Amino acid sequence: MVSVPWGPSALPARVSPASGEDGFACPRLRPFVESWVVLLLQTRGLISPDRHLERWIVHHRAGWLNWLFETLSRVGTLGAIWIAIAFVLAFVWRRWGVLVVTAASVAVSDLAATGLKSVIDVQRPSGRFAEPRTLVPAPHDHSFPSGHAATSFAGATVLSAFAPRWTPAWFLLAVAIGFSRVYVGVHYPLDVVSGAVLGVVTALLLLVASRRRSRAGMRSGR
Repeated sequence: MVSVPWGPSALPARVSPASGEDGFACPRLRPFVESWVVLLLQTRGLISPDRHLERWIVHHRAGWLNWLFETLSRVGTLGAIWIAIAFVLAFVWRRWGVLVVTAASVAVSDLAATGLKSVIDVQRPSGRFAEPRTLVPAPHDHSFPSGHAATSFAGATVLSAFAPRWTPAWFLLAVAIGFSRVYVGVHYPLDVVSGAVLGVVTALLLLVASRRRSRAGMRSGR
């Protein structure tokens, strides 16, 4: 087992029957991935504040708001809320491209987040701390990055391209869903931030590809 000096309460190596002896599905990638994460996070002193912030948030929940963040966490699963919004807009506008690009961005972001989780062994806070309890069932995969954040920011980015007037609303919803994953106790803040970056980048790349394909189709049709 490779031992990496993550620092206190950070990224412990652990046994994972589903992915191999040391928790990595791709052992050959482990040295590269761990070195990258250590350089990016530990050398900048972000891991410890990240863990403390997560603990502070879950220990200062406002009970009367629990239902709201539980709901946001659930509707954000697999980007369902974004696909539903895109479907409504596509139906009203009779522009099905918005649904296609949104669904593609959400799907690719989710796959990318899942792939990163398979090689970056970051234990969820729910697996490290028994209290306070999570407000939703805790997933059994790794924590980094947040799939909810990735799909939400991908959806918000695409919808902002098609409906720019509503950009603040789209990103407010994305931020709320991302924050809900920390609030309910299944992610660290850096998981959410990383997922958000992943989602935005993925969506922008797909939007560029979609526009290029559209322009190519228009030229060939002339």
